[in-house]
Amino acid sequence: MSSLGATRRASCSSRAEIAKNAVALSEAGVPEDLAQRISGADLMGAACYIVHAARQIGRPVTDVGATYFGLGARLGLDWMRQAARELQPKDHWEKVAITAIVEDLYGQQRALAGRVFDGANGAAGDDAIDMWVDQHLVAVERTQFLIGEFKSAGGVDVARLAIANRQVRSMNLD
Repeated sequence: MSSLGATRRASCSSRAEIAKNAVALSEAGVPEDLAQRISGADLMGAACYIVHAARQIGRPVTDVGATYFGLGARLGLDWMRQAARELQPKDHWEKVAITAIVEDLYGQQRALAGRVFDGANGAAGDDAIDMWVDQHLVAVERTQFLIGEFKSAGGVDVARLAIANRQVRSMNLD
């Protein structure tokens, strides 16, 4: 999956962030075509999780990618990871904690994407997510409310990241 391929499958919020990154890179003197190619490189962190999930559940990578990115946008996980990346850790251990939580959120999103396909009846992307949300509405609303609270508060800290991570993990248990 190239950076551009990942960009095409990303959520609208991720695409907006990619466009913003491309503009910033261009303004810093990076040639525009190169800026476009590398601005979506952060999404490549998800590539291994998507391929792993696709192999595990036997679905095409494109279907899993669409579902993975759609789920991240729907639950606010994209925003959580971006907010975490913007944190200024106070020390080495806080940086390690933030990195660990971000990685765990990627893994939890992969596991959730797999769960979405469990009851998808062949659907993928938003259709599969809609079916899964209907079956897990309370947990989804709880997660969206929690992350919405963090957005309203203006961001996250390590404690909020840990709470959000626990909430997302709980969605993989029910």
